[in-house]
Amino acid sequence: RLAAALKESQAVAELEERAGKPSADVRAPTCERPEPPGQLPLPLAESRTPGLASELVQCWAFACAFSGRLTLTKFSVDNFVAALCRPGHGSVLAELHVRLLRALLADTEQLRRAGQLPPPLDAGMVVQQLPPPGVVSAANWPEVLRAVLWLLPELHETEESRSALAALQRSDYPDLSVAHKLALLTPLTERCLSVETIRQELADNESRRKELARELREKQQALKRDERE
Repeated sequence: RLAAALKESQAVAELEERAGKPSADVRAPTCERPEPPGQLPLPLAESRTPGLASELVQCWAFACAFSGRLTLTKFSVDNFVAALCRPGHGSVLAELHVRLLRALLADTEQLRRAGQLPPPLDAGMVVQQLPPPGVVSAANWPEVLRAVLWLLPELHETEESRSALAALQRSDYPDLSVAHKLALLTPLTERCLSVETIRQELADNESRRKELARELREKQQALKRDERE
């Protein structure tokens, strides 16, 4: 779902460029890919983890594509890698998680529709009730993350996600490996595709794509008529 949404956003941007009518007030988000050649500057041990680089780029592209809706400051893929590898709490990951958690908690109806798992009885750090979005801050987002992620069924479906979730319950977030951080962040971004603000963004993109495709066809038809005349 995330890959399809990002592809849709990129298609809108390409149609705008081809149609020659970029709009100032209805602007599709773009998700530029990091330029090859080269490798993501991950630690050697982490770089050997299968699928890690694709998860990293996927999460980064989501942040770029929906930064407007999430009121998120854009960052480069290199800055994202550095934030994941840097010890301690950093501003990039803090802002990213705060915005994602606020968006998710602002639409609790979709959380209920998707189903939640009950919190474990022996996990005192997991709050029994999800907090309102305004409560999430740069100071408390790791605790809110523990509560939200534990209640998402998809975090219990694979061994990788269960391992990452268990690591988050027993450790501070900065102590997690890059693989565990991405194993937690990826389903969080995918779940955010279901919130109302992101769904509206995707609907706007689809409408804009159809409009731009129509304008492009009309321009191409007009050029063909001019050539014949």
